[in-house]
Amino acid sequence: MSEGHRPAIRLTTSGEPVRIDLPESPTTGYRWQLEEGGDAVEVLGASFTQGPGGSGPTAGGGGTRTFRIGLLDPDGAELTFRLRRTATEEPLGTQLVVISSIDR
Repeated sequence: MSEGHRPAIRLTTSGEPVRIDLPESPTTGYRWQLEEGGDAVEVLGASFTQGPGGSGPTAGGGGTRTFRIGLLDPDGAELTFRLRRTATEEPLGTQLVVISSIDR
């Protein structure tokens, strides 16, 4: 997921959370962070699920970071997630997610 990829589009109805899944290998130190657009949403939760064949964290072992997002702005939101080790380091990847309400 690098800069320039097409945004992921998610549709929701009023009050229904949106699930956003991003591939991640946390044992490398890289984690997805919501960095832009957070004022229009509420992060209801975030979790990591080990990929198939993994019984626990192994060096470089991958899986999926899942964010549960509640839309606060009825006009929708554009969110930017960045994959990085620290807030000061250049991101390894960027993913734009556009959330639209179908109630509008």
